[in-house]
Amino acid sequence: MARKDVVDDLCARIVGGEFWLVLGPKYSGRSTLLIAVESKLRTVEGEWPLVVKPTDVDLTGDRRFFASLATHLERELRRANLWWSEAVQVGSYRISENADGFNVFLNNLLENSRRRIVLMFDSIERVPPNI
Repeated sequence: MARKDVVDDLCARIVGGEFWLVLGPKYSGRSTLLIAVESKLRTVEGEWPLVVKPTDVDLTGDRRFFASLATHLERELRRANLWWSEAVQVGSYRISENADGFNVFLNNLLENSRRRIVLMFDSIERVPPNI
């Protein structure tokens, strides 16, 4: 299968609501694939893809991971002019406490979003213990 076909197939599946995990050894093209998928999804009406890199989040513990992920999401949504400060307020959900707080934040975000948010995590080989 050609690279373009793989990207097109993966994008179609993501738009269709499927979840995917791309595994492969270092230097096998995982990051390149995510960048290509992100680029393709940006052309799809109603989709908003975001590649999250290890440097974008704090992986030293659950609380820090969720707080940094929410902060990163807010920053990128603001940069894309897709943030509405009155509808979703990061601090009010105590997202730094645990996964449940982050889920409240994320559910509120998704319910009020004008687009579907597609998160893609790149090269994050370990996550905090309780995720």
